[in-house]
Amino acid sequence: MTTPTPLPGFFMNTIPKSGTHLLLQILLGMPDITHDEFKHMYEGTREQVEKHSQVLRQAAGNEMITGHIYHMEPWADMFRQLQMKQIFMIRDLRDTLVSFVHFVRTIPYPFSFADPNLPLKESYMQIIYGIPEIEYPNIADYYRLFLSWKDEPGVCTVTFEDLMVSHASRRAAIKRIAEYLWEGRTTPIPMEQMIDRMEANIDPQSSPTFRQGRIGGWQKAFDADIKAAFKEVAGELLIELGQAKNMKW
Repeated sequence: MTTPTPLPGFFMNTIPKSGTHLLLQILLGMPDITHDEFKHMYEGTREQVEKHSQVLRQAAGNEMITGHIYHMEPWADMFRQLQMKQIFMIRDLRDTLVSFVHFVRTIPYPFSFADPNLPLKESYMQIIYGIPEIEYPNIADYYRLFLSWKDEPGVCTVTFEDLMVSHASRRAAIKRIAEYLWEGRTTPIPMEQMIDRMEANIDPQSSPTFRQGRIGGWQKAFDADIKAAFKEVAGELLIELGQAKNMKW
């Protein structure tokens, strides 16, 4: 019998509020996987590359590093050099926005749209259009900072919807993740048992930032003005991502 070896350190990358804790729980369902929340990386600007590179290079076997990292060539080069696997998660951008708006209004956040005394609709509008005077990007430009990861060779992209739309879809997505990470390696338990464990580890109520985690929640959250603004700024991006067929939504 072949003795399993530790899984090389790997990276979990998500757009903020796209289902980060859902994916984290799934990955922690694999035997012996460790995660240090204090190593979480945010943004990955050029100034951070060297510091983050040191953390990634020191990743132990079976260690998962997490972050919300923009796609930039220095980062892509670093992953190629390290031969480090990355799981990248995205979600319908409209639902991501709803989750983000409600989240930032509950924490100290250095932007006006996070003020809990600001009308909720105004928070949506500021995030959609951006805040030019402080160079805060509009929502399409912000999302595009991350999205090129999905086209990067060797990155496993999974969607929130894959993991939530049905049990069969969830199982298929988890299997794809597990097979990607363990390709060419001996798993510590049979693959089907691993998938069972990963799925069983999902517990939305234990997530510190869980609110509703539903698909299509934007349909109740958006009024006509918010919908029109989103279409104006990011409607084409939705179509490009296959999250909408046209502007008639």
